[in-house]
Amino acid sequence: AMVETCWIDLRDLTAPRLEFRQMFDIPSAGDGALVYVWTAGSEGWAILEPDSGYPSGSSTGWTGKVLAWESITLRLDPYIGSRVRIGFLFKSSLDGVEGDGWMIDDVEVGGRPATTLPDLKFGNTKLYVGGYPVTSAPAGSVVELVINVLNEGKAAAAPFEVTAYT
Repeated sequence: AMVETCWIDLRDLTAPRLEFRQMFDIPSAGDGALVYVWTAGSEGWAILEPDSGYPSGSSTGWTGKVLAWESITLRLDPYIGSRVRIGFLFKSSLDGVEGDGWMIDDVEVGGRPATTLPDLKFGNTKLYVGGYPVTSAPAGSVVELVINVLNEGKAAAAPFEVTAYT
């Protein structure tokens, strides 16, 4: 059975990639788990190779047992400028050997925008004295400085607020 994504637009990304976490219990030699890609305008699905390759080869994919979550990355560079669909295929034979199957989580397609943005942008800078916003203060005043720093680039950090007291 294959689970498919909707169309994903890679036209405005550089270095696009698919990342997800997986674990599996696929004990039969005839069974396996593979990732496929379909490009808009193409004739059908093509196997998408992970950065580390498939341990059992491209015909079988992942098989055996990995019972702790592992991170997987698949580069989508050949598909820059395209729209794609991703398919997660689990194939099982009728040999009667069963395991828990293939579990995937935290699926994400990302990359860098085609136009470079600064990683950090400062906004909403404010000064407070006694809890009230001010534009200046007398010498010796306790001034609270609040700066919102927004991550708008490729750094892996959420927006955060910096507060300094003098």
